[in-house]
Amino acid sequence: MIQNGESVAITSRRKIVATLTPPPAKTPAKRPWADVDAYFQHLLAQPKLRVSGAEIIREDRDSRD
Repeated sequence: MIQNGESVAITSRRKIVATLTPPPAKTPAKRPWADVDAYFQHLLAQPKLRVSGAEIIREDRDSRD
C-alpha cells in the first residue's frame, strides 16, 4: 500500500502511535547558478565602499589598542 502512495496508521488500543507514509516526491534540483545574472545585478547596484577591506580591518585593530 505504501509503495502505491497510501499512508498506513499503526495503532495500539485504537490510538494511532505511528504513521507509515511514502517518501516525499523528489523535487527537481535547483541549479546552483540559476539566478547568477540577477545576483550580479544586485551586487552592482550596491553602494561602493570608499575604503578597502584591509583598511577597515586595520582601523578595527587600531581601535582595540
